[in-house]
Amino acid sequence: MLLRRFIAFALAASFLTSAATAIAQTAQQQPLVQAANLVYRGKFTLPSADSAGIPISYGGDSLGMGADGVSLYFGCVYGGSVARVSIPVIGGVASLIEPCHGVPNLNAINPSDPNAKLLGGVLAWNGRLIVSGYSYYDGTQSAVASHFVGSTIAGASGPYRVGTDKVGFVAGYMGVIPAEWRGLLGGPSLTGQCCLSVISRTSYGPSVSVFDPAQLGVTTVASKMLVGYPQSNPSLGNYGVHNPLFSGATQIGGVAFPGGTRSVLFVGRHGTTYCYGEGTSTQSLHNTPVPGTGGAFVYCYDPTDPYKGTHGYPYQHMVWAYDAVELLAVKQGLKNPWDVLPYATWTLGEMSGGSGAATLRSATYDPATRRWYMVQGGGSGAPTVHVYEVTNAVHGPQGLTVQTSTLGLTFSWNAPPQPGYSSYSLEAGTLPGSANIGALSLAAGSRTVSLPPTGATGTFYIRLKALYPDGAEGISNEVSLTLGATGTPQPPANFRATASGTNIVFSWDVTNDPLVTGVVADAGTAPGLSNLAQGAPIGNSGSYVAANAPPGHYYFRLRAVGQTGSSAQSNEAEITIGGGGGAAGAPLPPTLMPPIVTASRTATLSWDINSAGPDPSSFLLEVGSQPSRADLGTVSLSGERFVAPGVPSGVYFVRVRSANSAGTSAPSNEIRLVVP
Repeated sequence: MLLRRFIAFALAASFLTSAATAIAQTAQQQPLVQAANLVYRGKFTLPSADSAGIPISYGGDSLGMGADGVSLYFGCVYGGSVARVSIPVIGGVASLIEPCHGVPNLNAINPSDPNAKLLGGVLAWNGRLIVSGYSYYDGTQSAVASHFVGSTIAGASGPYRVGTDKVGFVAGYMGVIPAEWRGLLGGPSLTGQCCLSVISRTSYGPSVSVFDPAQLGVTTVASKMLVGYPQSNPSLGNYGVHNPLFSGATQIGGVAFPGGTRSVLFVGRHGTTYCYGEGTSTQSLHNTPVPGTGGAFVYCYDPTDPYKGTHGYPYQHMVWAYDAVELLAVKQGLKNPWDVLPYATWTLGEMSGGSGAATLRSATYDPATRRWYMVQGGGSGAPTVHVYEVTNAVHGPQGLTVQTSTLGLTFSWNAPPQPGYSSYSLEAGTLPGSANIGALSLAAGSRTVSLPPTGATGTFYIRLKALYPDGAEGISNEVSLTLGATGTPQPPANFRATASGTNIVFSWDVTNDPLVTGVVADAGTAPGLSNLAQGAPIGNSGSYVAANAPPGHYYFRLRAVGQTGSSAQSNEAEITIGGGGGAAGAPLPPTLMPPIVTASRTATLSWDINSAGPDPSSFLLEVGSQPSRADLGTVSLSGERFVAPGVPSGVYFVRVRSANSAGTSAPSNEIRLVVP
């Protein structure tokens, strides 16, 4: 009997070992998510305040799924507390479930640091809530703990340390690892952080570590960094130098690991340039020294951000996609976390902030619905939640190549490793990932196709899709192809703008440049600014009339566009329509009065306008964690008074600017606001 039991146990153990091996092998053969597999479903709006009147309009950080799967946690004003709302239908407004609550012991993250303590992420896990937090500006790098745990936000205990790496690598966004990958990677959950102030304490790009939330409640929870780029190994790009994958203007808002795939996806904001200095909307001042600084700072052309610091205008929302097989190699000690690079990146045009802005706050992924929620906000309006869905992701055709000859184009490829596809679609576009030129349907057995000369000129991007009966799409690598004339169109010459009543008449010299197919206009309320229009088509006839323009002072520039891209901007034309009252030009700085703070942490701010200058029509209230900064938010206001209830305890630095249609003033005097 004992021998029989031993044999049965041995067989069972052998079966379990074989099953685990098969699951591990299957996981590593799962498909990679491509850009076409991340489908935009729409957006909805968060409420502007909770039931106690605490503003949410400057929140949206630390996004997390509720335990019920139909609600979201998200940060309230200044990111020191979180509220919970129900997830509405696309296009709706979320309903408040729980008002804003702070973590009781948040300041214990680093009690010696006087700067703000912020929440980084929320994770519902087995009946408990996991909350991460960090010091906004930890100049001494003395913080070591980062995570809290409890049945509610208000009852969370901590902070607890996760791993032995710097907290700037773990104290932010969190996510869930699919079941088939947990044994391979050594845990059920991910936590990460990127790109904080004091860059030496954090990652130069996306970072993520594996840990077990069930272990929180002890001094240190074991973790293993799987992706991370310390200052000593900035493999994605160095701070202060623009790079397509990382620069000082990069921010990461969240991580997703969709089940049934081997892709770990990060989403965030990336700057397409790099400059450190004071933001300006005057393009001609770019990279010129700021007066009075002795050359220590320069102006950076950035019409979306007027503050001193890192700039990367224009910005874009971007996804960094990593192969989990490479993360496994890190777990096994075969690679370092900084040896792993993305297999693909792509931009999210649906979240465009307009005029080169990108304002992603945070993101959270729902494994049950495969939906990825991303908060875009930061201004005085209620934040917007954009919804993406990871659709069926399968392996695409392999090794797509193209050869050119006098007879035309020949495309060749290998079949995708996953069988069952019904046909192919060969797509071409003028931008990476686009199909605006068209698509050609091909039979499933095809391995090559030849096309005759088309006479087209320009640079084109081509990819091949394998189409499956269930709607899944396997996407190949993308190849670029340049045909005929190349180069950048010349900008329109001798651009003029004149007023005729309320009409604005444009005129310019028509070019015979074969690369030019049209002309677009950029318009703003200050030199170099495009806050009124960017890329508005106006034809290519040499003249255009903009009818019924409202009163104001405007600045216009033209660009020529074609298949090879967009030209540089033309000369700038300045024009005034109508009157407007008061003196012309931007207003003068206001004077900020001493603040009033009550025992309930309600802060009241007021200011006086400078009547010696033009009349202001609005004001910008700037709040920072350090002098001269506005890193905690900017509020657009119509009046000369602002009341903020329930402000988290801390020290804030506040200033205000006056604005009208002609521009924005310099900042007022700065006050130090202390909320006990």
